[in-house]
Amino acid sequence: MTVVGTLVRSLTGREQDGSEPGSGPDASDGTDSALFHCPRCDTVYIAGEKDTCSDCGTAVNRVPSTLSDW
Repeated sequence: MTVVGTLVRSLTGREQDGSEPGSGPDASDGTDSALFHCPRCDTVYIAGEKDTCSDCGTAVNRVPSTLSDW
């Protein structure tokens, strides 16, 4: 499930397309993505894996997926 899909689902209880959670292509596609933040230029990326910022080359930090990770 994408980060955006997860956010929409957590806020509305429904998938982006309005369907019930657990149905549709995100339910079984096995893709994982996360947010990555560049502290130098403040760019945020959505990717499966990301090591460096595409804009400035600085190492990026993975944004925690839950508040308990802060």
